Amino acid sequence: MQQQLKMTWTVACWEFRRYFKLKDQIVGLVSLLLGAAVGFGGFRIAQSAGQVELAVLGASPGFVLPEKGKLSLVTADHTEQEWRDLVKAGEVDGLLIITAPTKPASDLWNAQLIVRQEPTWLEELKPLLQAERMQWEMQAAEIAPATLARILAPADVEVVTLADRDVSKTDRLAAYCILGATLVTSWIGLAYLLTGITGEKQQRVTEQIVSAIRPQMWIDGKLLGITAAAICSLAFLILTSLITLAASMILGFEIPLPGALRRWEFIPLLAAFYFGGVFFWNCFYAGVAAVINDPNTSSRSSLLFLPLLPMFACGLVASQPDGAMMRSLSLIPGTSSVAMPMRLVLGEVSTVELLSSLILMVAGIAVLRLIAGRVFAAGIMLYGKEPSWLDIALWTLGRRSEVAGGN
Repeated sequence: MQQQLKMTWTVACWEFRRYFKLKDQIVGLVSLLLGAAVGFGGFRIAQSAGQVELAVLGASPGFVLPEKGKLSLVTADHTEQEWRDLVKAGEVDGLLIITAPTKPASDLWNAQLIVRQEPTWLEELKPLLQAERMQWEMQAAEIAPATLARILAPADVEVVTLADRDVSKTDRLAAYCILGATLVTSWIGLAYLLTGITGEKQQRVTEQIVSAIRPQMWIDGKLLGITAAAICSLAFLILTSLITLAASMILGFEIPLPGALRRWEFIPLLAAFYFGGVFFWNCFYAGVAAVINDPNTSSRSSLLFLPLLPMFACGLVASQPDGAMMRSLSLIPGTSSVAMPMRLVLGEVSTVELLSSLILMVAGIAVLRLIAGRVFAAGIMLYGKEPSWLDIALWTLGRRSEVAGGN
């Protein structure tokens, strides 16, 4: 037993070092950070260079432009024609002429914007014009501003939640990030498993390896090493995101932390489901890759996209985290790794549901690992014609696996 574990660990370490290159990850991290820095710099430059100087004639004395917006008010003692000449010369971005008659007749209120070319900032100006027109209407109809404010004020609704916590927008974003993390890590593992297993089949190196190690031990080592490499690759992406978020907060961007992530007891559970889900689908990918000769031409390659369906289903029903569909998905191995973390963040989960989901996921991993080993044991030795579905079904049931020397 100790010798088998040692050989499995040797395969796992070799597969990990084969795909995870620390130097490449550091280079990628630096490249992403430089790209983020260039993006932030470009945003700041565009923000500073995007200021629009606007001259206004005929507005009420209280007409002002937002301090943090693109638009800035230009004041000078010029006539309308002089302002037009400045716009034409490009020294001023626009001239706004407001015509407000002295009698309350809304159809006579008019605003004319004079620019050199079609403005991209018109949508930002429209709410200001709407407020200016409303101000004129109130004065013309002799309506007190306080009275109009009370009429237009939305109804106040006090929401009282009986749950222990509230779900914010950042919590929902965190839930979808969990879904994305599992998908990305699975895709990385898929790429490694597909290139590794099919490449070894094409290079005909399996005969020498299976003479020294049992197929089940070989596939276990592959799964451990490649899953670890995929998770470490995602960790570098997360590290890049955290550094970028920290830089954003330093530069003044407000990024609230999801309330669910402040509950530290969630972290081990989220990590357990994440690791379990990635390993579960890597077992599936390994079994599929073992029966594919050439991923570029094989019709079996479409099976590799099968895990996307249940994961997307979790995303579609995430708006009802405690609904019947989400409860069912949180118990099924393969979808529970995504559905249960989303329910932990967005909804309420009983202890029985949580334990049942964990037990079923572990059982599903154990069964799928055994199936992957059986399919791998027979499929890795076949070349040329791909096995039929009947062959695959028989291998799954544990028959005819002696082709590769047993499992």
